[in-house]
Amino acid sequence: MGAIILAPLTAQPAREWLRRVRVCCGTMELERTRAHDADALSQEAPLESVVVAAPRPRDPHWWGETVVDVDTVVRAVAGPLTIWARRRAKEWAFITANSGDGAAGEAERGTLVEADDVPEGEATLRFGFAEAPAALLLRPVLVDRPVVVRPDGPLAIPGGERVTIFVSTPVWVTISVGRASRSRKRRGRKPSVRTDEEAVEDVWLAELPTHRLSDTWFGPSTRVGELCYASRTAGRLSLDEIPIRPHRAVTPVTIDNRAVTPLIVQRLLVPIPTLALYADAGGTLWTQGVTLTRDGDVDAAIARVDGAPPTVRDGPPERIAEPREPEHAASVVRAFSRLFRGNERNGS
Repeated sequence: MGAIILAPLTAQPAREWLRRVRVCCGTMELERTRAHDADALSQEAPLESVVVAAPRPRDPHWWGETVVDVDTVVRAVAGPLTIWARRRAKEWAFITANSGDGAAGEAERGTLVEADDVPEGEATLRFGFAEAPAALLLRPVLVDRPVVVRPDGPLAIPGGERVTIFVSTPVWVTISVGRASRSRKRRGRKPSVRTDEEAVEDVWLAELPTHRLSDTWFGPSTRVGELCYASRTAGRLSLDEIPIRPHRAVTPVTIDNRAVTPLIVQRLLVPIPTLALYADAGGTLWTQGVTLTRDGDVDAAIARVDGAPPTVRDGPPERIAEPREPEHAASVVRAFSRLFRGNERNGS
């Protein structure tokens, strides 16, 4: 809501109604109050015009397009990662800082800041142009390796049970610049969808992790396996228990144990690069679901990526990033010993 302007207030007879405007949480209530002391009011000088700015609702989306004027600095925050972006006539410069707090919940996009408020001594990236484009584009993308997820404690799934575990992994941020969308009229609005022509002209500059995961090797030996990231998870089984963190994407992993014997989940390999990324209306990031099916009392499983978008609490999500790996990699057969109990060797 825009500013609320109150006209000058002058003394009125005792029976006259006076209006009082109260602004609360971005809404306006209009109250009428009787003047209890008109004589005292008549002795006061007229009040000047008052401008009351209603608070703007918080935008949970830290990603999107921001049009930046020359010699202007804007700030974006995605959880523990903060990015300051400065546009000059022939240059884009970026200063980044990371708190290392994987549970950080801050989100901010395109906030104008003074040049003196930009910290010194942090990591700096500079890019030169014949003429620096006006639009800054930040996009979330999933990590570039599978993630070995270790629950806080072993989870037993009895025979015949089907359980969905919700795990989350930190995303990365891609930084691009380009010309402003034709449908975007002013800075501060929610960014519109860029046309194919506009997207082709975007210039990719860098990719930054919001929270850096440790390296780990996952496989039966040092010669057989793959380089992954390692992460811990609470292994939540209820959608309502998922904390909202703007820099993490939630993956529903369904384990269908059709065997008679229980299945003990001590660690889980999630094929993150084969998944697409979604965002719901509340700003939470999601991926496609992964279903692991164990048939019979054998140490093998079929792992499939769900073709449909995830079912989320804030309505149908929007697909905002494609999988990093080709589509044919989305349906694979892997041994359970590798998915759940494979040998893991942490890197430095």
